[in-house]
Amino acid sequence: MKTFKLLPHGWQKAGWTIASISAGMMLHPILFKGGDDSGYYFVTSMFAFGGAMWLIGFLILAFSQEEYEDERIRSIRMNTLGIVAIIYAIMLILYPTIDVALLRFVGISPDDLGSITIFRNVFFKPLVIYVLLFKFFLWKENRSLKYEENV
Repeated sequence: MKTFKLLPHGWQKAGWTIASISAGMMLHPILFKGGDDSGYYFVTSMFAFGGAMWLIGFLILAFSQEEYEDERIRSIRMNTLGIVAIIYAIMLILYPTIDVALLRFVGISPDDLGSITIFRNVFFKPLVIYVLLFKFFLWKENRSLKYEENV
């Protein structure tokens, strides 16, 4: 079986640090924006840079190995990758349908739909979903193993 190399486990701290700082960079201009449009360029550039750093942080997290990498963790990785592929395929089908429904039936303006789309495209990337699901499945597996050891 051909394997590929992952980043060392220590890179996970860097990935979480980059992801958390960039989340703050994206939320800061949105939460603390003034009433005037003078800071529009600052808000958009800070959000765009934070979004790029957010994805880089999750890319580091996705390709860094766990502390003890074994066949069980590799199978969890592959299962999570398959689940995320299915979720993303469903999202690609549903997003245009939801957009049309929001525009036509709910009456959201195209500008509001654009901001919803930007938010959705940054936070619901397959990479982010993969890392969060992988960490959840790994936590669930470790929890069940600890429960079996105690019984």
